[in-house]
Amino acid sequence: MRTISFLAFAIPGITLATAFFTICYVTGSFWPWQEMVHESGERSLLNTILYYEHAARELPVDLILGVAIGASALFALPHQNSPPRWMGLRRSYLLAAASAFVVVAIIAGTLVGEGTGVLSENLLQMHSRPGEQLEWGAHWRFHLLSRLSLMLASLGFAGCIIWLLRGTEGCGRSSALRFFGYVLATFAVLTVIFRPNPDPFLDAIFLGHQIREVFTHLLVTLPLSWAVCFSLANIDENAESGTGTNGRLAILAGLTGFALWVYLFFASIYSDSIAQGQTDNLILLVSPHFFEHAFSYLLVPLVAGLTWQITTDSKYFES
Repeated sequence: MRTISFLAFAIPGITLATAFFTICYVTGSFWPWQEMVHESGERSLLNTILYYEHAARELPVDLILGVAIGASALFALPHQNSPPRWMGLRRSYLLAAASAFVVVAIIAGTLVGEGTGVLSENLLQMHSRPGEQLEWGAHWRFHLLSRLSLMLASLGFAGCIIWLLRGTEGCGRSSALRFFGYVLATFAVLTVIFRPNPDPFLDAIFLGHQIREVFTHLLVTLPLSWAVCFSLANIDENAESGTGTNGRLAILAGLTGFALWVYLFFASIYSDSIAQGQTDNLILLVSPHFFEHAFSYLLVPLVAGLTWQITTDSKYFES
């Protein structure tokens, strides 16, 4: 578990360092903060990191991903030496305050820079990419398969953790699995509200964006979020498995998420989605995108940790 916890921090760090140095290579500068590196050609690296408008439209998908990861961690980490109740409450308050601070910063930054109209348009998921016509739910559809696959993959990782700690007969909290089901149901309801269509499955632009989203969040957001949950959980590796739900269902969910990644990968290649990018430079198409999600790397892990902390302290989630 120490090795897994170390990798959960190390993989995002190595990924971001690699992305930064590839940007340095393309720009010819080891101080590229003011270089125009965003694929649109209109934003410097610093402005890509502080892309408040983009962070605003990511808020709904980031929040639901954070809760899904927290529910997955709750399923995988039911055996811990619980800290005193006052410590759990203090952690919850700190995580809640930090999460609220990030949300307020995103909203305030968008309001100051773009105004109320742009904020509401982004929160209502009307933006997809610069220059495209505003359309209800376009951004949600732009992330439909990628976010669904990441949530399922997180639950699959939880199943792997259970097997690692308890063997193939190990169990997780049944209440956590039900909670994850509620998160998926919420995701499904929001998908209906935002008017689903075939674009996430067939359109080259949608396919290309989604596989890039998977690549970004699989290497940074998911590991960071699990790292936070690992740091909160005082795992007792010698504890008995106890009763609950077997990890096989979680593994099946993870395999489903993996199948979605395979589909997105081959569908994006078949549709030649890379030709639909806003730049012909592959490095500038991929590397700056890691920094475009800087706020996600703060918010999703905080929400995941907050979800885990609140639910693990709740009597409703004891079984």
